[in-house]
Amino acid sequence: MDNGTIESCNNLGNVTANKQLVGGILGLMNAGTIRNCSNRGYILSKSEGIIGISGGIVGGNMKGIIEKVYNEGKVEAVHYGNDGVGGIVGMNRDVSTISYSYNKGEIIGEGIIGGIIGYKSKGTVEKCYYFSNTLTKGIGNQDTDTAGETDKVEDNINSFEEFLTWIESK
Repeated sequence: MDNGTIESCNNLGNVTANKQLVGGILGLMNAGTIRNCSNRGYILSKSEGIIGISGGIVGGNMKGIIEKVYNEGKVEAVHYGNDGVGGIVGMNRDVSTISYSYNKGEIIGEGIIGGIIGYKSKGTVEKCYYFSNTLTKGIGNQDTDTAGETDKVEDNINSFEEFLTWIESK
């Protein structure tokens, strides 16, 4: 997507692709907005010879705005050890923003993996949460969670509707 808005959508199906950028809602977002969306499907990038980038909501976010999204699907990339796999976004760059989001899906990869973002080079992340059973950090290429960006929580949110109510308290 190069511009536009995706709003109030849900993916229930599995997405498997022999591509680098795979997401439950969108593979690559150059610009635009995704708001109030969720993924429950299994997301798998399994291309040969290139780095795998998989996200529960978006594979690669370059200049997009992602807010109030929820993932409970398993997210995986099968490649050569340099994968970027995240519960919400596989790779986040440039002037992108991710806020008020929650992941409870399992994250699998041999490279850089995170409860919210696999690999982050730039962009703003705020008030994003991941369930404590998923991983030990929210952004895969950061040593620890940064206050205000990502937080591990014990709150096991069981549906998108429950998430929307829960996130209002944050």
